[in-house]
Amino acid sequence: MKKYIPFSVLALALILCMTTANAAVGDVVKVLGDADDPLPVPSAPNWCSIGVAFDGNSLYYDICDDSMIYEIDPLNASLRGTKNTSGLIGDSHPNAMAYDATRNGIWFGVQDCDQTGMPIYFWDFDDNSTTLMFHVPFTLINPATNTSFLGYCFTDGLAFNANGPGEADDEIWFSDDVDNDLGVFRPDGTFVTGYDATTIDPSLSTTSGVAIGGSNLYLANNGGGDVFRADVATFTLLDQFTSGDDRQEDMECDPYTFAPIEVMWVRTTTQGGFYPDVITAYEIEPETCGFGGEEPGLEVYVDIKPSSCPNPINPKGKGVIPVAILGTEDFDVTTIDPATVQLTLEDNGVSPLRWAYEDVGTPFEGELCDCHDLNGDGYLDLTLKFDKQEAIDILGLDDYMGETLPFTITGNLLEEFGSTAFEGQDCVWVLEK
Repeated sequence: MKKYIPFSVLALALILCMTTANAAVGDVVKVLGDADDPLPVPSAPNWCSIGVAFDGNSLYYDICDDSMIYEIDPLNASLRGTKNTSGLIGDSHPNAMAYDATRNGIWFGVQDCDQTGMPIYFWDFDDNSTTLMFHVPFTLINPATNTSFLGYCFTDGLAFNANGPGEADDEIWFSDDVDNDLGVFRPDGTFVTGYDATTIDPSLSTTSGVAIGGSNLYLANNGGGDVFRADVATFTLLDQFTSGDDRQEDMECDPYTFAPIEVMWVRTTTQGGFYPDVITAYEIEPETCGFGGEEPGLEVYVDIKPSSCPNPINPKGKGVIPVAILGTEDFDVTTIDPATVQLTLEDNGVSPLRWAYEDVGTPFEGELCDCHDLNGDGYLDLTLKFDKQEAIDILGLDDYMGETLPFTITGNLLEEFGSTAFEGQDCVWVLEK
C-alpha cells in the first residue's frame, strides 16, 4: 500500500517552514541527541550506533549491543515505542535500517555474520512479525571489484528502492562497515549487481550510509564528513555537502517532517564517545530522494471516468474526459493547486477545462489497468474535465487505437502546503474509429 502525506503533517509544515525557510543544501535543519532534544536511550556507553529509519511519521534508531529498535518523534526525540528483536534474529542485534513504503515495514541488517553470511531481516508493521528474508553470502563476489561484499560483517548501510511501479524490480542496497563494495539485491535475495563506490569519489573507500529513492543515490563516507549524491543510472557524482568530521553511518530520506524543505537524516556513531551521539537532519536538493524508497514526490489515487470500468475513449467522440483525484482519510484534495494539474502521456500533457469538488470515486488497490466501478466513499474528490478532442490531438491517441494504456496525472500542492509535486495513474481503452 502506498503511503501519503497526512494532512496534519502538511499543516504542521506551515509552522516549521517559518523557522527553516533560509536553509540551504547541507545546512543543519534539526539535531536530535543534543542538550535540547536528548535521545531517550544514549549510545555512548555502547560504543557505537548505526541504524536510522523514517516511516513518514516517526524516526527509528538502534545502538550497538542492544536488541531494541527505538521509535521517536522526529521533532523532539521523545520516545514513542520500542521493538525488541531479542530471540527473533539469533544472537545478533539490529544495525542499519531502511523503511519500505511498499510493504510498510523496516528492512534491517545485523551487527555480525552467521555461518552463511550477513542476514537481512524484514520487520512487518502490519502484523509485527520479523522474518529472515535472505543472506548476503560470504561466497558472493562483487563483479565491480572482484572482492567479497563482506569484510567486517557489520551492516553500515541499507536502503530500499521501489524502482518504479510493481514489486518485481524492488531493490535492497547493502554496504558493509567502511567498505567501498555496494551490493544490490531483490527482496528475495536474488543478486542484481555490484558497484565500486570509489567510482563516485575516492573517499568512498570508507562508505557507510546508503539512501536511495528514485534516480538519486546518497552515500556517506565514514569519518570523512561528507554526503555524496550520485546518479544511479550513470553512477557518477552529482554533488556533495560537508557535514563535519563525524563518523556518519546509516541515512534515510525525509521529504515530510520539515516540508517544503526535504532532509536526509544522518546517524553519527559515537565510537566510544569520541563523536556526538546525534541524528542530524541535513537539507537536500528538492525531489532527489523519495520517501520509503519511492520516486520523489507524492503519489495520489486517480480515477478516469469514475464509476466506469474499463475506461473507453472514442477517438471520434467530442465532449470531455472526466478525471477524479481521489481524497482519502490521509489525503485532503483541497491542498491541491488545480491550475497545475495536467493529464499526460509520455512527454505531452493537457490542462483541465474546469474543476470542482465532490465525492465520486473510491481508490482501487490492485494492479495498474485493473479497475472497479465503485462510486463515492465519503471522502471529497477533486473532479476535473479535460477537452476530449484536445487530449486526442496532443496526446496522439490516434496512434493507440485498440490499446489499453496508462495516463498520468501530474500537478503540485498549493504553495502553503509546500508546492509538493504529485502524480497518479489510471488506464484508458482507446477504441477503434
